[in-house]
Amino acid sequence: MNNYYTYAYLREDGTPYYIGKGSGNRLHKNDGRPCGKPVDERILILKNNLSEEESFKHEIYMISVFGRKDLGTGILHNRTDGGEGSSGAIRSDDIRKRISDSMKGKPKSKEHIEKVAKSRKGRKHTEDTKRKISKSNKGRILTEETRENMKNSMKKRWESGLFGGTTGLKLKREKPTHTKYFILTDPNGVVYNVKDGLKTFCFSHSISYQTMYYGLHYKNGNATNGWKINYDNSYICR
Repeated sequence: MNNYYTYAYLREDGTPYYIGKGSGNRLHKNDGRPCGKPVDERILILKNNLSEEESFKHEIYMISVFGRKDLGTGILHNRTDGGEGSSGAIRSDDIRKRISDSMKGKPKSKEHIEKVAKSRKGRKHTEDTKRKISKSNKGRILTEETRENMKNSMKKRWESGLFGGTTGLKLKREKPTHTKYFILTDPNGVVYNVKDGLKTFCFSHSISYQTMYYGLHYKNGNATNGWKINYDNSYICR
């Protein structure tokens, strides 16, 4: 029977601190959780009219979205990844894959996107989590397909405003960046106005790009090969 639902307990600022599933009056009972129940005004039903299996899947999904405080991955007080009580703390790869596949391709509502963005605003990883992420990424080789998928995923998140706050607006506003122009002077005093790319110029004149870059950023425009280089601020191109 489709008499199950998922729910969230909200903080005063509107961010969730606990995600659960249940039926009947479960969301109003103050037991069996690692945290207390808020006032009724801060209890939110996320989805209802679900089968028990659907409620398990949605609970797991929402916990993965907001993350757990005890693991340093998010803002929830949940002590498991969801599902059937404490037994849901560890999931087989097959169950994780089926849950992941069931969620792929499902459109997210504007309200859902705004909730996720709000919950992630100001979120910072702990030093332990940073080390774990760094360790997992070392030696990792990305295929072209993976790189393309990551690129498309980030593009969709940016377009949907999932970065949250004013960041999305800032990214959109700053996307058309300034093209960089340079004034270069060779050892004989000949001046060049470079506007087709510094690397291209260096290649065509058989000089080291790295030497010119180092001179520009670390030697006040004086490269070690006798050239001088500075930005040409008289050009602005969008």
